[in-house]
Amino acid sequence: MKTLKLLFLLSCLTLASRAQKIIRSNVDLNEQTIVKDSTGKILPYNYWKEQLASGNYSVRQTITHVKDGRTNKVKKDTTAFVLTWLDEAGRKRLAEYKKSFASQQSETAQEQQATTSNTVLKAEEPYRYVPTRLPRTSEGFVNGEPMEPFKESTIDGKKIDIKALKGKIVVLNFWFINCPACRDEMPELNKVVAEYSADPNIIFVGLSLDKRWEIKDFLKKMPFDFQHIADARYYGDKYKVNLYPTTVVIDKEGIIRFNSVGSDNTGYWIKKTIEDIKAQNM
Repeated sequence: MKTLKLLFLLSCLTLASRAQKIIRSNVDLNEQTIVKDSTGKILPYNYWKEQLASGNYSVRQTITHVKDGRTNKVKKDTTAFVLTWLDEAGRKRLAEYKKSFASQQSETAQEQQATTSNTVLKAEEPYRYVPTRLPRTSEGFVNGEPMEPFKESTIDGKKIDIKALKGKIVVLNFWFINCPACRDEMPELNKVVAEYSADPNIIFVGLSLDKRWEIKDFLKKMPFDFQHIADARYYGDKYKVNLYPTTVVIDKEGIIRFNSVGSDNTGYWIKKTIEDIKAQNM
């Protein structure tokens, strides 16, 4: 009997410990929490909160190594976190954790609803983030210079001819599957594509280093709503693309109006450049 009681107590302690870790990951994160991307840039609260809610991202505490004589201790920073893209297994674990605590969250929501049922709530103002600096530009592209054209087929067999697309705005994104920064910016780029989905004069083309079948498999797990050209290393070399992702916006006259490397607010700058081009053509 004593043995059974002891085993039962140990099980309860184990579950409590696991529950505490899961709950802490939800409770401790707030507007004052510092969350960075993989490059070390601090992200706005509304942005990383939205990425966590999507279920495709998680956060991990930053880890520092502290040297003390002959030892090299590992220390976790409890005030700073890094936004991390989850693979399929990670998303599955996260979904299981959320399901485990659904009943607790439901009870809390019911209590809050009872408290605010007779209160008129104002709609929250949409968050608008305006970058304070321009992103880094690519060595292979010069804003204001003509884009050297190319012809190629997408993974779905559609012909892309930059010269024939004169009169349209073209957005190019050089990327590859195992590029963390490329994956980080995909949700942001998808929003831009969705915003201009009804405009046939804006074309979004991705040039990937990966094989056609690899891209198709990847897109089933991680949507990236550009038209994609596979085996594009030739074009990366042709245009001297040394860093990924690299993004280029070409205006209706075939002139490069914007280019950048990295995932530094790329969606914002693409949209701004498109709107500037459209305004000048009105």
